[in-house]
This record gives sequence, C-alpha cells and structure tokens, in this order.
Amino acid sequence: MQRNAHDVVIVGGGLCGSWAAKTLAEAGVNVLVLEAGAPVPTDVLGPETRTREARKAASTRQRIQSQHPAYWSHDPTLFVDDIDHPYQSSGEQPFVWIRGRQVGGRGVTWGGVTPRFSDYEFRAASRDGFGDDWPVSHADLSAFYSEVESFFGVCGKAEGLAQLPDGVFTSPPDLTDAERLFSETVVRMRPGRTVTHSRAVPEIAAAPGRGDAAWPRRTPQHQMLPDALRTGRVQIRTGAVVSKLLMDSTGRRVTGVECVDSTNRSTFVVPSRAVALCASTIESVRIMRNSCTAAHPRGVGNSFDQLGRYLLDHAVSMLVGYVPGDRGDRTHRFGGPNGILVPRFHNIDDARAPFLRGYGIWGNLGRGVASNGQPVWTLCAMLEVLPRAENAIEIDPNKPDIHGLPTPLIRFSHSANEREMRQDAGRCLQEMVDAVGWPVVHRVNMSPGTFVHELGGARMGTRPESSVVDPFNRCWDARNLFVLDGACFVTSGWQNPTLTMLALGGRACRRIAEDIKTGDL
Repeated sequence: MQRNAHDVVIVGGGLCGSWAAKTLAEAGVNVLVLEAGAPVPTDVLGPETRTREARKAASTRQRIQSQHPAYWSHDPTLFVDDIDHPYQSSGEQPFVWIRGRQVGGRGVTWGGVTPRFSDYEFRAASRDGFGDDWPVSHADLSAFYSEVESFFGVCGKAEGLAQLPDGVFTSPPDLTDAERLFSETVVRMRPGRTVTHSRAVPEIAAAPGRGDAAWPRRTPQHQMLPDALRTGRVQIRTGAVVSKLLMDSTGRRVTGVECVDSTNRSTFVVPSRAVALCASTIESVRIMRNSCTAAHPRGVGNSFDQLGRYLLDHAVSMLVGYVPGDRGDRTHRFGGPNGILVPRFHNIDDARAPFLRGYGIWGNLGRGVASNGQPVWTLCAMLEVLPRAENAIEIDPNKPDIHGLPTPLIRFSHSANEREMRQDAGRCLQEMVDAVGWPVVHRVNMSPGTFVHELGGARMGTRPESSVVDPFNRCWDARNLFVLDGACFVTSGWQNPTLTMLALGGRACRRIAEDIKTGDL
C-alpha cells in the first residue's frame, strides 16, 4: 500500500482533536489536523474584548449562538454566524446547536469541568434494563482518565463515592462562605448526600516553560497544541471544511477526505492512511451521513440504520438568586473548579426513584456579583437524557450552508422520564435553597443543546447491528475510520462529558498508533 505523507488526518482542532494529535504524535505518528476555521488572535480573549452593545449588535446574526450564557462574556467571533451556518430542528423545543469554528474549536470557551463517569453510567442498562451498556467500563478508562487529569492538573477532593470515581487531583480552591453554609445545611438535612468541590481544570498557568501563557490552561492552545506541534509530526491546515469521506473501490476503507476551502470555496482532496473525526458530535455525524457511495448509499457507518440515532444531551434546570446579608466580594473566581458539585444521589442503592437514572447538581454560590452589589448564587441540575432511537441527526440536502454543503436536521424531544426527573430536580433545588434561606430570583429550564453537551449519533457497541463504532472507536463500516468525539457516547450520564471524551480518545489513539506500527492500518 502506498504510504501517504500523513498517517492520520484529524478532522477538527478542538479539545478532542488536539488531544488525539498530541497522543498520536508522541507515539511516532504523522498527523494532519484539518480545522474549518482560522487561528484565534489572543486579543479576542477575556470578558472585556467587546462591549455588551457590540455583542448585542452581533447577535442579530447569531440568534442561536447568543442563547448560550458564555456568549455574553466572550467575543462573538468565537461563535459561528447562524445565517451562514444554518440547520433545522424539530421537537417540543428547538435544539440549540452552539458552535465555534476556529483553531481550538469550542475548547476556547469550555468551562473545564471534569468529573469522571462511573460504572453506574457504563453499566446502566444492566442495572435498570433500559437501552444498552457501554462496551467499556471505568476500569478500562481509569489510566486514560488519570493521564488527562495529570496533564491539566485537575482540582478536586477524593470522596470515595462509587457514583463519582476519584481521580488524580491537585488541591481545590477554597469554598466561599455561602458554599460552606450550603454544604453543611444539605448534608445535615439529607444524611448520605455529598456536596464536594467542583472537579475542573484550574485557571493558573502550567509549570514554568510549559504552555502558552496567553491562553487559559483549559484551552487546546495553552499546552495541548504546543506539545503536539513540538514533536515535529503535526501540521495544522486551517480553512479546510471537510465535506465528505472518500472510500476505496471495496467500500471498506477510507482513502481520505474531500474539503472546501473556506476562503475561495474551491474543493480539494486530502489523502490519508486513516481518518479520525473530532469535529464535534453533530458535525461528525453530518460528515458521515454526507459520505454516500455505492457501497454506503445512506452514509458511511449507516449499514444498519444506526448512524445519527440516539442523540443525547443533558436536560438542565437552573435556579438563580442573591445571598442575603452577604457582602459582594469580587475577589471570588467564578466557574471551573470554583464551585460545588452534588453527585447523583437517585437510583444508587436499593431505593428507586419514579424515574430511571438521575442527575447531579453544579453550583457557584456567592461568587458572581450583580449590578446591585449583591453576591449571586447559581445551582444547575444536569439530568441524564435516555438514549432513544427517534432522537436523531438527519440531513437536509435542500438547505445548504455557505459552503454549499447539506445541513443537519435535528429531531429531539424529551421523554416522560426526563419530565418526571425535571419535576423532582425542581423540588430538590427548591428544598435545598429553602433550607439555607435564600430567595429564588430566576428559574430556567434550558432548551436542549444550550449547555453544549450534545452526544451520541455514532455510538459505540459490540455489534454493528446496534452501533456505529467498536469499543476502540473504530467504525464498523471502515476499519481505518475513527470517531473520537462525543458522537461515540452510548449514554449521557449526568456528568460533564469532556473528560470522558478525552479518555476514550486517548485509549483509541494508543490502539491506532500500535496498528500503524504493525501495519494493520
């Protein structure tokens, strides 16, 4: 077989793509990262780069993107133009697809929260009989979790909880007085319930001589991409919008990708020995579904009508208010490791809730300060959405984007299980804030997708009849195609998913590197 200049083409230079590039390059693999956007100048970082008026003006072309809370604290150029990049959705509420097309992708605006999944997630179907188990366990991923945690210096505190496995932690930031009061009150009110520090990437810089200090530590540009590029085995091509996968005459191998140049709309082909999709859940599925050939008339990975199905998300219920009697201290940092986490507490022991699975609660209490000088508290319940085949990503060829490519049609709605769980979460949140005596100012049930936790659509499994990729993220239809982003998820769990994405991707990349060395790829 002719050897291409690049052993692996990675589609997408965000967190998953950057971690894959670093892992593969350090294992001796030559990598090309294709990024649809351009490099981000550092002068767009920080909350003061644009006035709120400027963001409001930009939001006329970003009506969907501006629904994400982070939009109003970042430069609008870190989010796509909704008119140039349309999509459609159907369901009881529109699905909010938040995107960023730039080197680093949505990693530039990622909050950095990093809890592990447990076997309550990986083996959920065995416990309650709904859906399918993951083909991997926590034990399979533990070492890869640890590698990512060590790289980022994740903050946290060991708690010994089965539903929230401990990891490799650095010391967490101090809690605020409001967070300590909340923790003591909740634990006293509900013995056995745990309130712990948020597990997340710290904002401090990496060790001297490592990383790019112009970037927050949680972004790919801070250390992941510099480490990958330092190997001399990684190249990045920007402005390369991947339109489809190219297949050989057998229909069993990918030979490369076809791209559209984002500046002049010309098309070009990039050959490769293997392709890794890290474009983000919906975009990766769109590329696979757009890749129709004689052997794969419904798209690569869709031989058994599984591609695009079982789209997942987190249903999010949020309460916001002021901390009465507390002073407005602007020195407290907000977000990431600065806050608290209440791990899932339903359906853990023999007691069963009137719904399957459960939810966790993330909070920042007494950190943000409102315009009236009062400190703010925020509590978010993140609810697991059950995997259902009818929640799906399809393609609408009659609605092209600015590059002439067919766009996604997202079909998504919540089931009775999520509705029952949301009612319980509302009662639980209210009970906790009542116990500490805090009034509620705002109640929000966020629209699907707004939390940027979309997952599934190319889920992993043990049989091609019921999944799209195998336990090492390899597509059943094409043995040299890998899906390394959230599209491979089987369930959403209640946890923030990025750490699990990176652990799965690191594990798959080790196998890819081994197969390249032995000639199996």
